Amino acid sequence: MILFRATIEGMTIIPYVRMTQRSKWSKPARRYLNSQEQLAWQLKKHWTGKDGIDYPVEISYAAHFPTKHHRDNDNVLKALQDALQYAGIVINDKWIQGTGKTRIYYDGKARLVIELRRL
Repeated sequence: MILFRATIEGMTIIPYVRMTQRSKWSKPARRYLNSQEQLAWQLKKHWTGKDGIDYPVEISYAAHFPTKHHRDNDNVLKALQDALQYAGIVINDKWIQGTGKTRIYYDGKARLVIELRRL
């Protein structure tokens, strides 16, 4: 059963950047955090539930990027998990316990299709 589905056009996902308290103010970290805020806002627009998800779910996504610059699938997944938690859709990203289809396309578009299913 699909709990959540969103298609976001025109937004490029910035993959996860490892941060410490000190490096949080660096340019790559600030860029990532700003991206998280924008992505969370877009995801929140598609959320119709009252409360956040607090039970095991599986995530599936297709991320389309405008350039062929390599992105690591794990870092894109972590960025999406963080954004879902930041948006309040998932209470804690520990509830995202499964991964379904994950695809990265380099087709000249900036687009994200994301689904959450109950386990």
